[in-house]
Amino acid sequence: MSIKAIIAEYNPFHNGHLHQIKLINSDYTIVIMSSSFTQRGTPAILDKFTRARLAIENGADLVLELPTIYCTSNAQIFSEGAISILNSLDIVDTLCFGSENSLSEIIDVVYKTENIDNKSLAINLSKGYSFIKAKQLSYKNLSDIEFEIMNKPNNILGIEYVKALKKFNSKIIPFSIPRKNVGHSSEIIVDGFASASTIRNISNNKNFSKLKNLVPENTYVALQEKGTDISQNFFQLFKYKLFSGNISFSDYMDYELGLENRLYSYLDTLDYNEYINLVSTKRYTKSRIRRLIC
Repeated sequence: MSIKAIIAEYNPFHNGHLHQIKLINSDYTIVIMSSSFTQRGTPAILDKFTRARLAIENGADLVLELPTIYCTSNAQIFSEGAISILNSLDIVDTLCFGSENSLSEIIDVVYKTENIDNKSLAINLSKGYSFIKAKQLSYKNLSDIEFEIMNKPNNILGIEYVKALKKFNSKIIPFSIPRKNVGHSSEIIVDGFASASTIRNISNNKNFSKLKNLVPENTYVALQEKGTDISQNFFQLFKYKLFSGNISFSDYMDYELGLENRLYSYLDTLDYNEYINLVSTKRYTKSRIRRLIC
């Protein structure tokens, strides 16, 4: 009996996700799915209960929630949280995930990034790079091709999945699946496949006729009924929180001394995305700001 696992956000569940579930052809498929917030630090276009239902109706056998503290964190914490849950089940034999490169190439990068030059890391941090970027620049034994592999969106998570499996001494076997036709953030549409970000944009613009061929029927219905971008409403609540009283910023993950000054400096901004653009810097990435806000 085969029990395979997928770690996903399903934001929303689309044809690429359906293709993945069919392709792995498992006796049972377990999905570890993000909560109602995503790794980008933004609210999902559909709530977690709807997204879990859509996954079950499209072939998953069990959907377990990845708690918000993990699913709104960087790739390492996201991956370790998900792998720890799968490991605790003690029934999963294979972890399936999408990647731009082969599993062997991903594993090569994992082993070459086990050790880091701490002196180089300190220098890169002093230059104002984010910790993740400074860390990447501090690996001395990577070729240009390997560095490129490490920076592709799906590979980033794939690498962290393999590292987490190794860290927990897991018996789960990693299995990578090439991306189908379109890239992670690609805006193109090919043969009924589109990236989740493209689908969200189409849904937010209420262009449902264009959406119909990109997602399963039940996702299409759910997006018509309640798919919406609530980031702007969320932004208003965030501003209210900042104005309403003292906040212990040090209690929040990803906080760094002085970062609150940037958060307060642009509160007269009306648009959420514009605010993120203004607050972010080379050191404080957009994803980091979004996660801190949520």
